[in-house]
Amino acid sequence: MTKKDMTKLFAAAAAVGAAAAAAAVAVNHKKKKKQAEELKRLPKGKNIYFLGNSVSALFGAAYLINDFGFKGDSIHIFGADKIGGSGNNEDGFVETVMPVIASENSRCLFEILKNVPSRDIGDISVKTEIENYNNAYPLSAMGRLVDGDGAAFGTADRRALVKLVKGNICGNTAIGDIFGADFFESDFYAMWQSMFAIDAETSADEFAKLMRGMLMLSPRVETCEGTLDTCINKYESIVEPLRKYLVECGVEFCENASVTDIDFDDEYKNVISFDIIEKGTLKTFYLNSGDLCFMTPFTSFDAMTTGDFNSPAPASSAKTAPLWTALAQKADGVGNPSAVAEAPTAEFTATFKSDILTSHIFDTTLNSPGTIMTFKNSKWDMSVVCPMGKYFDGQNDDTYVVMGRILNCNVEGNYVDKAAVNSSGSEMLYELVCLLGLKNDWEEIRDSVINVVTVLKPYGKSAVNAQSAGALADMFPNGSTNLAMLGEFVKSDRLKEDMEYLAYNAKNAVYGLLGRNTEPPVCRLPAFMSRRMARRIKTEF
Repeated sequence: MTKKDMTKLFAAAAAVGAAAAAAAVAVNHKKKKKQAEELKRLPKGKNIYFLGNSVSALFGAAYLINDFGFKGDSIHIFGADKIGGSGNNEDGFVETVMPVIASENSRCLFEILKNVPSRDIGDISVKTEIENYNNAYPLSAMGRLVDGDGAAFGTADRRALVKLVKGNICGNTAIGDIFGADFFESDFYAMWQSMFAIDAETSADEFAKLMRGMLMLSPRVETCEGTLDTCINKYESIVEPLRKYLVECGVEFCENASVTDIDFDDEYKNVISFDIIEKGTLKTFYLNSGDLCFMTPFTSFDAMTTGDFNSPAPASSAKTAPLWTALAQKADGVGNPSAVAEAPTAEFTATFKSDILTSHIFDTTLNSPGTIMTFKNSKWDMSVVCPMGKYFDGQNDDTYVVMGRILNCNVEGNYVDKAAVNSSGSEMLYELVCLLGLKNDWEEIRDSVINVVTVLKPYGKSAVNAQSAGALADMFPNGSTNLAMLGEFVKSDRLKEDMEYLAYNAKNAVYGLLGRNTEPPVCRLPAFMSRRMARRIKTEF
């Protein structure tokens, strides 16, 4: 039975349960319908502009439609999609790594996805599809760390961690200023680093949010059991269905238009117009009373480039964050793009015509498909994910893929004598093969390769470092009532390295401009600490 058949089976079971609960649903439907009618009493002619085609923009548009009753044709999204998952069986596939989905911490994400139809399975939502798939194939890693030696960190670092979680560390501090060398050599750090792309330069405040927001993962971070997988890659499972849903609702996507400038009123508070270039023509949009703007200043996908089996991904020649830079010269509270330093990550997707490598990974680790496996002794800080069977919509049954991510890109590898930023797909794959102890099988594995597509993200880790650098934007710059900032480079009380953040951030921006309060996040007791420490924190929080 295939993955898709299994998901359909779970969908059928869910339908039986849904029929039994029909009466309760009918009561709730009447209540929701009344609330929806009140929400739809909006001023006529109101237009919403999203300046930047980010995942947060898609989530924001969905909240406007679902929670506030906006019609899709009043929503306009400018800019090209910068993420994407693509490829084919002849040239190889490519995936760009997207944030994890935490099973117990994704309320806002699933608020949106419950209304989005599944890509491949009729009559169920993306939310239900994800739940069904993870019921059938829950993540479980027996070999989460390769060469993990159980290394722990000392008492002083434990106390520093408690202090950090309690919020007693300055927000402009990096975690490298707080913890000693033993902390960064520990298994604890290796697992959290590989899952959430942190390093010694990560803002201490961001790391504290990670600890507080992901406490439910702490007992299971070494098995991945607190995270959810998707039937195929996240882009095709989540982003594409969400985009299709918005298009069917009437949302206008202006992918050939790029926003070049924004003008403000005399107080530099509210937006009065913005300029775009579309097919070489400069156009100006003037905002009417009640119109709103949502801007994504920057993302970790900006300046992303790709390479292949023989060639490394080149350095980007594109100008970095031109709109954000122009805006920072005019208005307060929009952040400081010049303070965003490069913190690269490298990724690769290896496509094979045989299962020689994937079978070895499953046989030696006993990991379930889709779990992350980290090489603790890797100088590149390499982790890989080996999915089960078909991971791309166009992938054949006799084609196999392995995805990898490298977090320490500027040093030589264990086996490749160059930095990852300068390495081709074959060199990244060779490093992986040697880390797995398969150096003698390299020729056979290489002969099975269709392609190894590499991705270089110069700003892959920059978002979690930006707070300590003072680069982040306010969500409502200078108290604006018609402009909100979205995405990873915006100040927030949530951690940035899970997909829930993008939905939560979008919800707060939409609700804030439209004058409705959101529910505060739940604060949980740190589960990763000893009982004695936990009791102390419980009495002192």
